[in-house]
Amino acid sequence: LLGDNRRLSQLISDWYDLHGVSLKSAVGTKRRLLALAHSLGDPVAQKLSVPDFSKYRRSRLDAGISPATLNRELQTLKAVFRELKRLSVIDYESPLQTVRKLHQAKTELSYLTHNQIARLLSECRKSRNRGLFYVALVSLATGARWSESESLTLRNCKNGGFTFCNTKNGSDRFVPVSADVFEVVTAFLGSESFTSCRTSFSRALKRASIQLPPGQATHVLRHTFASHFVMAGGNLRSFKQYSAIPL
Repeated sequence: LLGDNRRLSQLISDWYDLHGVSLKSAVGTKRRLLALAHSLGDPVAQKLSVPDFSKYRRSRLDAGISPATLNRELQTLKAVFRELKRLSVIDYESPLQTVRKLHQAKTELSYLTHNQIARLLSECRKSRNRGLFYVALVSLATGARWSESESLTLRNCKNGGFTFCNTKNGSDRFVPVSADVFEVVTAFLGSESFTSCRTSFSRALKRASIQLPPGQATHVLRHTFASHFVMAGGNLRSFKQYSAIPL
């Protein structure tokens, strides 16, 4: 395809139609890629150079965008070009494949103390989002990602535990919990469903006077579960049943 004049946005659409549509979070990934193409000026894809991308990346850094976000953009864009070449949609190797990731300073992961957990759950109970307390409870008791906890339904609460479906790695996962946690969560889900409550959780954190590093708002529950489990002598590779909740 010598003299290929297709714009980056066109190739992103081709990638989506031929491959990306089958991926998890496909629509969101396409939206972010098209936004990236727009920010780059939607150049002819074959002419997108390393200096051009480097200037774009520097401007984003100056605007306060984190290296982690920019690294994810680069990784995704590289994957698009690799897949398009594999599918013979393009016949060239993008020079972006030689661009290295930015250095990311490691952020210390936080976890909540038992006192902080109690304060946080108390504030979650006060939220106008009736499901917030129970979503937070599920994440704390299982180490589940926030999106997994929000997606939990009554039919996935069986045998004293919760089954999380369509997880990040594409498989289902069953996690046993204490009888108290199982009882209160299933009682709620017996009459209501969880709704999106990430914003309500951030407000509860603020009311509980809990300050966390950027990007750790909901993830702190997952890390709290793991930290308390290990401190109790557990083995993360073979845990059977543990709850970080001081019920």
